[in-house]
Amino acid sequence: MNDSSPSIKYRLLSTLSLEEFCPFEASFGLAELHNLQLGGKLHIKCLENVLNERDAREANLIGKKELSHLYLSWGIDADSQVSVTSSEKVLEALEPHKGLKYFGMEGYNGVNIPNWMRNTSIVKGLVDVILYNCRNCDRLPALGKLPCLTTLYVSGMRDVKYIDDDLYEGATKKAFPSLKKMTLCDLPKLERVLKAEGVEMLSQLT
Repeated sequence: MNDSSPSIKYRLLSTLSLEEFCPFEASFGLAELHNLQLGGKLHIKCLENVLNERDAREANLIGKKELSHLYLSWGIDADSQVSVTSSEKVLEALEPHKGLKYFGMEGYNGVNIPNWMRNTSIVKGLVDVILYNCRNCDRLPALGKLPCLTTLYVSGMRDVKYIDDDLYEGATKKAFPSLKKMTLCDLPKLERVLKAEGVEMLSQLT
C-alpha cells in the first residue's frame, strides 16, 4: 500500500488539527474532508485547483458544526487558471454551517458573492470578517446587518462602491451595531460605507 492510498490519507488527516488544507497537494482532494469531524480553525488554500462545484461540495463544510473559523484562499495565479464562473460555483458550494464565528476570503476572482453570504440567517453569527484581494467583486454582503460583527477588514476590491448597499427600512434600523474595528484599504471606487442614507451606524466603533 503506497502513501497516497485513501486509508493512509484518512488516518493521517484524522490526527491533524487541520488548520491548513491544500486540495491536490500530496494527492489530497476536498473529498478527503467529507467525513472528518473538524472543529476550531480551517484554512482551505489553493482553491484555484478546484474546478467544479461537485468537488467543493464534497468537503461538506455545512455539516461541520464544530468549525468556528473558516478562511478560503485562491492563489495569485487564480485569474489566469480559473474562470470567473468556475470560482463562483466553487464558492457557492463551500457553504458553511450557521454557527461560524470567523470568516475570511482571499484571492477570489469571481464577480458575484454566493447566495449563502447574502443570507443573513446563515452568517448572522459572524464576529470577524476578512475580505482580501477579491478584485473582481463589485458588491459585498449586507455586512451592516450582522448583529455580532465586531471586526471587519476589507481590502483590494477595485469595483466596490459601498461596504453595504442593502436597504434599511424603519426609523429604528441601525447598521454595524456591534462593530468595534473597521479597516478599509485599496478600494479605489469606494464612495461611502452605506448606500442608504440617514441610517445610524458604527455606534460601537473605537
